[in-house]
Amino acid sequence: MQFFLLILSTFMLFLRPAELIPDLQDDRFYRIFIFLCLLASLPAVATDLLTRFRHVPPIKMCVLGLVPIIAISNLVHSGTDDAVDAFLEYVKVVIYYMLVLVLVPNVARLRQFLTWVIVFTAMLGGIALFRYHADLQGSEVKNQTVKLSRTHHRNGTYVVEKRQDSATGEEILVTRMCGTGIFNDPNDLALAMVAAIPFALYRLTDPTEKKFRYLWAGAIFIFGYALLMTHSRGGLIAMIAGLGVFYYCRYGLKKTMILMGCSLPVLLLVFAGRMTEISTNTNTGQARIQLWFDGMQMFRENILLGVGMDNFTDHAPQVAHHSFIQCYSELGILGGSLFLGAFFYSLTGMYHLTRSPLFGSTQTVQKSANIPQRTGIVSAPTAGRFGVSINPLHPRSAIFSLDAVDPELKRLLPYMFASLVSYTVGICFLSRSYIVPTFMMLGIMTVFLRLCAAQPPQPLLNFNRHAALRLAGASFAFLVGTFLFVRTFVNW
Repeated sequence: MQFFLLILSTFMLFLRPAELIPDLQDDRFYRIFIFLCLLASLPAVATDLLTRFRHVPPIKMCVLGLVPIIAISNLVHSGTDDAVDAFLEYVKVVIYYMLVLVLVPNVARLRQFLTWVIVFTAMLGGIALFRYHADLQGSEVKNQTVKLSRTHHRNGTYVVEKRQDSATGEEILVTRMCGTGIFNDPNDLALAMVAAIPFALYRLTDPTEKKFRYLWAGAIFIFGYALLMTHSRGGLIAMIAGLGVFYYCRYGLKKTMILMGCSLPVLLLVFAGRMTEISTNTNTGQARIQLWFDGMQMFRENILLGVGMDNFTDHAPQVAHHSFIQCYSELGILGGSLFLGAFFYSLTGMYHLTRSPLFGSTQTVQKSANIPQRTGIVSAPTAGRFGVSINPLHPRSAIFSLDAVDPELKRLLPYMFASLVSYTVGICFLSRSYIVPTFMMLGIMTVFLRLCAAQPPQPLLNFNRHAALRLAGASFAFLVGTFLFVRTFVNW
């Protein structure tokens, strides 16, 4: 029952009935289902909150650590009422994250949850495509006759944008498709499509369900076509990043370079136009960089607690269009580092799995094993680059069987890593720091890493005493790199 309520809540998150059927007027379905789900799962959630999972990256700690920081930051800058509102808004997001952790306890449930995410995302993309083409037929935008007083013009199902044709130099209109609900922005819709593509590929390549492959192929077509209609540069960059990671997990570095060399020209040809015109000198590019510069200035002036959640627009004309910069500017060094840490630990946890002889690619297994075929030897525990140590078994060295690992987890790893990288890159062009889809992604990754750590025997992910220092180093590197980038490329 609890898992069913979680699926219903996810459905309401992707497809809000009140926006498709105006007569419903108020959209409270998501809140109702998530409350019922929490009520039914309260003992399990309470137990999980008080449980420390050994050998699992501290993603949950980062997510929960943002709760007091958001409350304190808004209390300092905006008063009690605003602090309470911000606290409650973020707690709603945390509730969904915790429900994913407790209601997806095994591989079978994870497969089911990912399947529903694919279905709901395909429905979101399908509805958006239907509305987009229906509204665009016969419109003055299609005939290039509409006169815009501004660069952008929202029409519910699409955004109209002026751009200069690189070939002719003439001004043309580009219609960028929007979704419904929280995806009512071309870039948001593109991010949802890109993140779902690896999950659909995972189901498409399932050797046990060949008769359903045409369904997953259809879903991938919807995702790709919907991405094309959004004309989102950030979406294309995110997809390319995810594709590169997928190739690396499956085939290793050398083959990845060859495959990317073959894939990139095809992608640039298919998505030619606005999506491939990537430059820091365009109006859109400079607008983003200037907002990032404003965000870094806010951070420098309020380095400890930031300016308060959702207060970025009080100091700048728009949101930051960069989730990590938004967090650093609004929540300061503590909140920004925790939000970065949730993704840092997710990414490094996945990376170390790909490098382990149990979960990595065939090439990784061959390089790591001292015994041919399906066995390997791992020596004593050693600290990893990111504060992670690989400690497969006790005693200090052991022989393990590669067949001991759940084959479904091994098969799933490249797709999970690709989706995570796509989403992480995507939110570097959007301010989506406090929304449910972001923490749904983190929840899925936390569940996956828990399942991997529970495999006996396994490469356990031990976070040693240097883990916090590693995160501090990553936070410092991000801030320095971002500051140098915006100082170099900003034009006023």
